[in-house]
Amino acid sequence: MREHTRSSHAAFCGYRSFFAVLVLFMVMSGLFLGRTAAASETLSLKSTPVLDGADLLTPDEEEALEKKLTEIRDEYGTDVVAATSSCSASGSAGEEAERILVENGFGTSDTDGAVILYIDMGSRSWSIRTRGSAISAFTDAGQEYIAGQFRPYLSSGEYNKAFTAYGDLSGRFLKQAATGKPYDIGNMPKKQFTFLHLLIALATGAAIALVIVLIMKSNLKSVHFQAGAADYMQKNSFHLTRKEDLFLYDTVTRVKRVQNENRGGGGGSSTHMGSGGHTFGGSDGHF
Repeated sequence: MREHTRSSHAAFCGYRSFFAVLVLFMVMSGLFLGRTAAASETLSLKSTPVLDGADLLTPDEEEALEKKLTEIRDEYGTDVVAATSSCSASGSAGEEAERILVENGFGTSDTDGAVILYIDMGSRSWSIRTRGSAISAFTDAGQEYIAGQFRPYLSSGEYNKAFTAYGDLSGRFLKQAATGKPYDIGNMPKKQFTFLHLLIALATGAAIALVIVLIMKSNLKSVHFQAGAADYMQKNSFHLTRKEDLFLYDTVTRVKRVQNENRGGGGGSSTHMGSGGHTFGGSDGHF
């Protein structure tokens, strides 16, 4: 009888150990799956550089913009983000832009910087925020230049053109920053001169020259062309009595060339500390 009791107790202990291991396995599996889901969610968020909460873009426009910004990220290792909201956030547009960068992990892990253009339709305001390496790539003067290109489109309601201009210029600025000399004061992008611009310039110049010549011609109707120079002299009015060449002196004047010492004069990127202790650069405005 005592032997039977011992066997039952051993079997019970064995079952209890088995269930304990099973429960531990289930708990560990749940934790692993939870982390995997969280990681998948983070990647899903970060893999979308266009967050059009205000529905300012059509599906085709959004897809094209997303492709453009993704290609820039892959080439230069910097996240370029576009985001919109239909209502004013609890904070400023700049604070909302910073929150989007931080919570979605833009500018971390597989990229070393991030830039975002955030549009708040509730307050009709825009905000640019930079993070990481993008702070030096997008200087204060550079951001002002970019804003000057997309702001007119925002004011006229051409939102796709605004974001396209932002995306194109972001690519140019990152390409320039890769040379070690980012766009800044005294070193801004030059307008691209195309063949069409050349034709327009030539046609404009020819038209202006033609108008000037016609005006000059109309003022000379009383004057007629003479074949020889003698026709412009009174007969027997010129008498040459002596001809002689005399060298008097020469004068050489030297003027020191003044070098332009203004190399930069400020510039760079100003930064501030955002929530959570993160450092950002940026600028804001309304449209």
